[in-house]
Amino acid sequence: MAEKTHAESPSLESLGQILAREREKAGLTRNDLASTTRIAIDQIAKMEEGQFSHLPPVYARGFLKTLAGAMGLDQEVFLGEYRRLSGHKEEFPSRPLRNNYVETDIFDESGSGLGLSILIIIIVLGVVVALFFLNPTFHRFIAQRLPFLSEESVPATPVAPPTTPVVAAPSPAPAPRPGGRLVLRAVKATWTQVQVDEGGLRFVYFQPGQSQSFDSDRSIKVIVGDGQALTAEWNGQDLGFLGPQGPRELAFPPAR
Repeated sequence: MAEKTHAESPSLESLGQILAREREKAGLTRNDLASTTRIAIDQIAKMEEGQFSHLPPVYARGFLKTLAGAMGLDQEVFLGEYRRLSGHKEEFPSRPLRNNYVETDIFDESGSGLGLSILIIIIVLGVVVALFFLNPTFHRFIAQRLPFLSEESVPATPVAPPTTPVVAAPSPAPAPRPGGRLVLRAVKATWTQVQVDEGGLRFVYFQPGQSQSFDSDRSIKVIVGDGQALTAEWNGQDLGFLGPQGPRELAFPPAR
């Protein structure tokens, strides 16, 4: 059986017991909460058992707030108790994180701005094309500056083909694919966040002896809770441990 990296505080265990008691008072099962909140049922079980250290603080706070809201409880009261009992202060990541347990419907205003810009460009191009074909003055103006659009620039008779056969140049060899396969193997329990190419972040919890592979076309980014907990193999080459003890952020293929 895997040995815990560090013991949970009794206070956090009592916080998990309160969560379980409130769920039972609301007449809900863990399956009910998992279906409503999109949080994995094993994560709900660990939180009710007080095992908050199995999650990064940012995930623990997010899951706790979501569970409290689903049961109609005061979310800020639970978050305040978690901060007080765990000693974790608010942390704001340098970039937004997405996970496979919670799905949100947040409207991205940048998308609407991009769509409006594309629409304006299409309208402008349509006006230019219409003027080119319908307005003779505009047609002559464009033809003077872009001779290849003028009908007069097209030769009246076809050019005789060359007598010397033309040998096609050999096609260039395809560029090597920068991506590859990453295999992570755990020597002790830890958590990771993995982003393959430009996809979403996946949260993976490793137990000792477990391994998992990831295939990419371009690159793979990994954030690990403990660099001494995982070893890496990239395209069959053993790279050893991901780094010294503690959180680490790495990219594959490795920099040369």
